[in-house]
Amino acid sequence: MLNVATLNEDEPVVSSASSPKYRSRNIRIIFGLMVLLSTAATIPLLSLPIIPSFARDNGFLLILASLFAIILSKKGHLKLGRIPANFVPFVLCGALTTILMAFILTAQGYELFGATPISSISKGLLWLIFDVVIVFCVSYSYGQSCIASLDKAFDILLVIVLVVGGIQAGAALGIPGFSTLFDFINVGGWFSAFKAYGPKRLTGIGSEPAAMSKTLGLLCLPYCYCRATSGGGARYGAAFAALLVLAFMTGSTTVYVTVAFVVLGIAVLNIGKKKSRATILTLCLCIITLLIVFVYLVAHPEIFANSDFYRTLQSVLGKISDAGNQSTAYRNSTIINDIEIFKDYPIFGVGDGNQGFFYAQNLPSWVLASGSTEALSALSGRIGVLNGGAFLPSIISGYGALGCVLFSCWIVVSIRMAFSNKGNMGHYYSLFIVAMFASIPICWMAEGFQGAPVDVFLVFCMPALGERK
Repeated sequence: MLNVATLNEDEPVVSSASSPKYRSRNIRIIFGLMVLLSTAATIPLLSLPIIPSFARDNGFLLILASLFAIILSKKGHLKLGRIPANFVPFVLCGALTTILMAFILTAQGYELFGATPISSISKGLLWLIFDVVIVFCVSYSYGQSCIASLDKAFDILLVIVLVVGGIQAGAALGIPGFSTLFDFINVGGWFSAFKAYGPKRLTGIGSEPAAMSKTLGLLCLPYCYCRATSGGGARYGAAFAALLVLAFMTGSTTVYVTVAFVVLGIAVLNIGKKKSRATILTLCLCIITLLIVFVYLVAHPEIFANSDFYRTLQSVLGKISDAGNQSTAYRNSTIINDIEIFKDYPIFGVGDGNQGFFYAQNLPSWVLASGSTEALSALSGRIGVLNGGAFLPSIISGYGALGCVLFSCWIVVSIRMAFSNKGNMGHYYSLFIVAMFASIPICWMAEGFQGAPVDVFLVFCMPALGERK
């Protein structure tokens, strides 16, 4: 069993709720829950119809709770740290150019489903402002946290992912008793996505197979690696190998590409370093896992030829127009739309929330041939005016070259902080580097820019770890 570190063992117990240490401990508890739930499907309580759709995101509610706790702890005297302060220029510029382009596009006569660019940008502007709140809360929480408290949260998350994924794998393989066990843990339909996507594809704690790219690539795989290579024990290497098996069983393009980028990040991190015993053990476990998968495919060629894995390989190799893969078709259609918008509006973009006005004219014919129900819904107006979709494409089309430059400058600031704060970050420095590589395909394919992308900012703001405010 994984070792779960205790929370701040060296701090005395404080009984006064007004004590700074007590308030700081409350912030760390909320932050720990944020780590646990940042990539999870909504909890059963939030699936009730009376709960607004935007509030069903666990990250949204926990960020509000965190902000409230921070305001109470600082008694309203808030001060931006380096990371939030350097994020503000991107947000201010994005908001101003979005408003400007909304007036320009409206004057040019753009209208869709009764909506104009001016009326369609409000949601994007609100989420853009909320991104500042996320960056502030996450970076502040890192500044108040210690490595031991973070280890506890990540250990619990890792155990949950392995247990839920293992039970789903057992049910998918038809092992007796695992389907009953899955029904037992599926409280309130929390993990019902597993049944919705078919018995052979794992969804883990996510809302779909592709959502596991965030859980695995941003948090679990980098965490297992950094603990295995920093004296955490061979159990983290074994957990890394087990997560690779679960990743394979998702049958998701995004997950496979993300795992490849995790491996790339590990390789870059170890360039020029002496090979340690933990690193060698981790790589050996990875190789053994891949060999087991290879032997299994050789012994069962019909599974390889007729499964989603074969179509996934086609997609990874560039055959994105596979008519049998509706999810890939729709996801790529929004990215194509974003790229075409950038070609026409390269400086300021069109504002995140206005991309849907150009979707029909930029939609490739093969997307319609795929029968994608999501693409048809977008064309019919059943889901309103589309935004940019994924994280990075939304920035490209929504805020243009100016927004891309400002966002890139913020990322550079974060990376430079990691270099200078390497001592305080401990083994989370390695997690940060590997997760930054994994964030590239995740932000390109899996993570939306609107809707509280807490999991991504958990990585980008990590260099603030241990910098007490």
